[in-house]
Amino acid sequence: MSTLSRDEQHWQAARTAWSSLVDARFDSQRGSADPTTLAASLHEADIELQVIQECLMLARRRRNAMARVCRLPFELLSRIFSYLQVAWKPARWKLTEDALDKWEARNGAIFRYASGWMAVTHVCSTWRQVAVNDSSLWCDIECQHIHPNYLSTILARSKGQMLTLASYLHADPGDENDQGSEINLRRPTSARIKNLDLTVIEWDTENSFVDAPLSTELSNLSQLRLAFIDSQDPPPADVLTATYPSKLRRLDITNYIPPLASTLLSNSLWLLKLRKPAGSPPAQTLTVSHLSHILPQLPKLRFLGLENILTMGTEDRALRPFSVPSSLKVLAVVSSAHEAVTSLVGRATLPPSTSVLVDLHSCPAPDAAVQISVDLFREARLDHNRAREMMLKDSCMRLCPWTSFSSGKLIAECLPFGSPFTIDSTRGAGYRDLQVTDAPRTQDILLEDMEATTAENIKLYLPHLPLSSVTAIAFLSTFDYVTSPDSWITHFSPARNVTHIFVVASQRVTSHYAGLCAALEVSDGQGFALFPRLETITIGHGMVPFGERIRPHPGLAALARTLESRRLGGSPIQEVRTSQSSQSMGDEWDVIRGLVKLSFVP
Repeated sequence: MSTLSRDEQHWQAARTAWSSLVDARFDSQRGSADPTTLAASLHEADIELQVIQECLMLARRRRNAMARVCRLPFELLSRIFSYLQVAWKPARWKLTEDALDKWEARNGAIFRYASGWMAVTHVCSTWRQVAVNDSSLWCDIECQHIHPNYLSTILARSKGQMLTLASYLHADPGDENDQGSEINLRRPTSARIKNLDLTVIEWDTENSFVDAPLSTELSNLSQLRLAFIDSQDPPPADVLTATYPSKLRRLDITNYIPPLASTLLSNSLWLLKLRKPAGSPPAQTLTVSHLSHILPQLPKLRFLGLENILTMGTEDRALRPFSVPSSLKVLAVVSSAHEAVTSLVGRATLPPSTSVLVDLHSCPAPDAAVQISVDLFREARLDHNRAREMMLKDSCMRLCPWTSFSSGKLIAECLPFGSPFTIDSTRGAGYRDLQVTDAPRTQDILLEDMEATTAENIKLYLPHLPLSSVTAIAFLSTFDYVTSPDSWITHFSPARNVTHIFVVASQRVTSHYAGLCAALEVSDGQGFALFPRLETITIGHGMVPFGERIRPHPGLAALARTLESRRLGGSPIQEVRTSQSSQSMGDEWDVIRGLVKLSFVP
């Protein structure tokens, strides 16, 4: 006789118990053949089924309560759901014509929705209770991805808290297929909106559809992102609100330049970003003159970002110098309008502590970029209260405070540099960034003409950089135009106060590295011609060998000669820093270690 397993025994016992109970309950409902009695018995059997369904739900609830995940503290479950909310967004997509059946086509059901993280409310009663009772989970609403029938439920679950909304408004009332994803921005909802991300599609001054839901009071609005897509005409000054939002701090607008009378230009603004996608029609652009009239209305402004929005107006050529708010901490400009950028940087009177970031792309000629560098790095406009570090990489120049002066560490060792930045990039106080990209060129340009015509030639800008007042310089690339010892001395001899340099090196000794080492050994009769006060050299990326190589490493040999020459000349270098990966070269560092302090840094 075979022995049943424990699971099989439990299955058998449970089946017997519940079958007996069902049989007992339904046997009592058997009626006679009389139609009246049979109908009553059938009704009673339906009641039995409904009660069984209720008991089944209760049994599931009791079973789920035993699961470990349902025994977690409610606060922890709520935190997990908040992470899930970020990673698993609701979604909406439009069905193709092939995917529509006749009923859907007839009833306009051409969208499908996915609830995303909100699916946790349908897993079990415990999860539902935790999710529904945590009002903070229901305050961030992407309206365009949620079925319009559910928006009122979500708003109710937020329990009167401040809201973060993302919504689309379609200005064409005939576009019925795209209606329904919006949310009513009128009271009482409008008074609860703290952050609003609003996209208006196909605005037209002859269309009043957008006027009604937008002209409202947003008394608690703190952050607004507003974008106009395929607009026929510029919106009016009071397009969003009839009054100034008194609590508005951050304003980010795409494809729209607010007029001077705009209620969006609240004097409470801390941040203003105006942007236009690259390559889009120049319907909405900003002249420097217009900007000079906007800024006095924003006395508390701390950040101003302009991306592909500037243009050179006729009145800009006679524009007089103008002031910016004294509170301004960062001015970030991304533009190909080199004349407009030149006018802005040259005419705006900026506080020395203000960080100015300029990305001049598609520059047709070097003259404009050079003039921008002259104005941007002019000594009289810089902050002289702190030691400064200069970072150089091909066509990129950055001047910044040497905040790690006491530790000797350069910002270049921990801050990525040279990659394209946007107006969403962040910087501390006192930065000056200039990044230049050439306009597209024909392929038949002669190599000998490249140096004279490219705006990416670092030598063009070196005479205009405040090298005499910097304490550290980071050379973050191999300069094609600065290679020989004479070239290094010619361009960097003014930097006599530099105590720390950062240089890129690799397995292969490049001409710029060899030229730098040789230049550091040259004497001008009164001392060393290049960086006479140099104390520390940091070698970036190390000299990690790959495969077969020459021993000793040529880069280390050149460095050792330089260190020995500086020591004998009475200006010894105190320390060499390099990456930990370079330790693999082992005893080859012994020569360096015998001359200076050698540090391997992460």
